[in-house]
Amino acid sequence: MKHITEGVIATKRNQDPRTKFLGRCEREHVVALPALSKIRDKVLNLKGYQMNAGLCSALGQAFLLYNHVVEKLFMESTGTQDDSFARVLEGLAEQHGFKTLCYKKNDLGPRSVAAILALVRRPLPHNLDELRIVNCRVSASAIQTLLQGLPSTNLRKLTLVKTGLRGSLLDYVIELTAASRSLVELDISWNRITSAELRKLFAVLAGNRQLQYLNTSWNEVQEPQLKDVAHEQQQLRQKALLKERLVEGEQLLGSLKAVKVELSEEDKSNLLTL
Repeated sequence: MKHITEGVIATKRNQDPRTKFLGRCEREHVVALPALSKIRDKVLNLKGYQMNAGLCSALGQAFLLYNHVVEKLFMESTGTQDDSFARVLEGLAEQHGFKTLCYKKNDLGPRSVAAILALVRRPLPHNLDELRIVNCRVSASAIQTLLQGLPSTNLRKLTLVKTGLRGSLLDYVIELTAASRSLVELDISWNRITSAELRKLFAVLAGNRQLQYLNTSWNEVQEPQLKDVAHEQQQLRQKALLKERLVEGEQLLGSLKAVKVELSEEDKSNLLTL
């Protein structure tokens, strides 16, 4: 009985993510800092917590063990490189309830982007819901790959702050807002976007009914220009709403004709202006 009990305890110990994290750190020859102990209510906040390659690999391996350890990850100023971050993300693939990723002031590259897209593309309800990338060292090609992979996903909140969204990269953001049926929040502040570029974005947003929050602050737009852009956006939205109501009015008239309801010309005009 004693041997059986000891075997059960040993098995449980080996399955514990903290044990696996410590074991991986030992194999990687790195000091096992208590990263997992920072998880609170399934939120792991590693702000200012230095994560080298060995610790990232160990953390990713620990995440592979259980499916419900963490739902939100915040990493800021952790000194994390692209390959190391990718190892963490690959471990998060087994966290079926993982919904929020916030990554600030670190390196982001092609391998990490591929791992992020894998999380975003997971089927509902296991997909990544919120992605925030802020002031990271990232190449234009990596951001382009990320943006090209987002339109067909169910991502709801996207933040890309200080990521160099100019020119063709902003065009990918515009394509995303036009194609997405799930995006409700978009933050593209601090990207040196000009008023002319914002006009193109607002032209697409005029027909967007699901976006609830848009942050374009701290870009290269003068106040008078910003007022002009805001006025143009309002006009575009009004035109889009008017067109939608006219279509609805025409459809209503078609339905009334189908049931042979007689209307005067004045009544028809009133229907179109409801």
